[in-house]
Amino acid sequence: MLSKEDWSNIKFSSLGDLSLPFEDNEIRFLVSSDNDLKVNYNGQAMPMNMGDFILINRHSNCGIIGNGDNHVIIISFFINREDYSGELYTHIFENLEINSCQNKAKTSEEIKEILKEIVNIKVNSQEFIRADIREEYYRLVALLFKKYAKDVPQKSNHASRIDRVKEYLDLNYKKNLPLTEVAAKFDFSAPYLSRLFKNTFKQSFKAYLANLRIENARLDMLQTDKKLIDIAYSNGFPNVGSFNAAFKGKYHLTPSVYRKKSKFDNKNSQTAREYIVPKNQMKDLIGNQHSQNVTTIRINNDQINAISGMKEPWRQLINVGEASSFFSKNFHEQLKNVQKDIGFKYGRIWGLFADIMVDSNNLKFSKIDEVIDTLLSNKLIPFIELGNKPLKINRNYKEVIQRPAHLRTATVYKQFLKFFTKFLIHCIAKYGKEEVSKWNFEYWYPSVSVMNNKYMPDVDKTNIEGYLKNFPKFQE
Repeated sequence: MLSKEDWSNIKFSSLGDLSLPFEDNEIRFLVSSDNDLKVNYNGQAMPMNMGDFILINRHSNCGIIGNGDNHVIIISFFINREDYSGELYTHIFENLEINSCQNKAKTSEEIKEILKEIVNIKVNSQEFIRADIREEYYRLVALLFKKYAKDVPQKSNHASRIDRVKEYLDLNYKKNLPLTEVAAKFDFSAPYLSRLFKNTFKQSFKAYLANLRIENARLDMLQTDKKLIDIAYSNGFPNVGSFNAAFKGKYHLTPSVYRKKSKFDNKNSQTAREYIVPKNQMKDLIGNQHSQNVTTIRINNDQINAISGMKEPWRQLINVGEASSFFSKNFHEQLKNVQKDIGFKYGRIWGLFADIMVDSNNLKFSKIDEVIDTLLSNKLIPFIELGNKPLKINRNYKEVIQRPAHLRTATVYKQFLKFFTKFLIHCIAKYGKEEVSKWNFEYWYPSVSVMNNKYMPDVDKTNIEGYLKNFPKFQE
């Protein structure tokens, strides 16, 4: 079940909330839940169909014509400061307007899809988890900020430099930010930055930072159930005492008294932001699939099992990786834990016949046996990929482990069938025919055009030709 805190960035309300003042970080949508709604938008009469929306900014003038009050949903998004660029933020919230009635572009249709899915999650919250909400929230933020970034006015170098300082404060206010350190970061002297900041933004560096922290803490107090001590620390205050003093200095109430009073006022005021959640309108919107361009289909595990004939098909196979990785220090313990927790059926491996694994002169399979023994001891049926695949993985962000493809020459390809036959005879002798008959072998057929591209430098033309000529013989 989704909690109130899961919805801290998204609020639903009725038409009465349309006239309420905007929060600093609010994007507000008016959404139609009817096919015959008419609105007056900035002096222009405009029809709206089911799912149509208007993104309303602080300067918009919007009202309902006739008796359409019961066919409107107001959805407000409160955007986290960490999710945007400071300069772009100001532009988006002050000037952006989107009207899906007039603009039928792809972006508008995507926003309609997101808004409808968010309403669906709210109405049917028992079927969803927090990640579903966050996914739609971030889809919307990305669409708005990426789509309209090009409209941000360009500023002079001088202005943009001090704006970058302000943006840095907006994004990092939770940290300790002494004036001297911020000035050094942007190549200012502390006294000069102090004067420039106050001249540009009409308040001192210290006052701006304190107000930024207070306002974000205030939003946390109103929109979440976090403890005040956690709110103080998470918004850059060194302790609860300094938070209480700063907050009381601005609002003349302690944070605890302010929070209690706000909850009481919201409960009893007819102008509270959430005094009516328009549940009927929300159900109307998601109940009219035929009027939308996008249909959401949810398939549960039982349906998948019925179609595929498998029980939990995702448990059928785990891609264990390149064979030589079986000899790493922690691999065996990790594989054991995975099987204990999940219990896959097949273990897929590749690179089993790489040079590092096989003594090609004496055809000894001791290292290969260790790999297969590890799979079998963990109750995994071997699923062996036989393709000519090079190794290139990152050990960490600096170090790359790279090894060329095995079986590289045409001469080796010609002998591969004999080699593989000896391998099977060895496995049958060691593990028994009944066991080996359960194993799967994968021998993939590559596209020459793909293998020849510039991103496959380890594979030369001779190598590809030899592999392809050998493929039908191996298949037989």
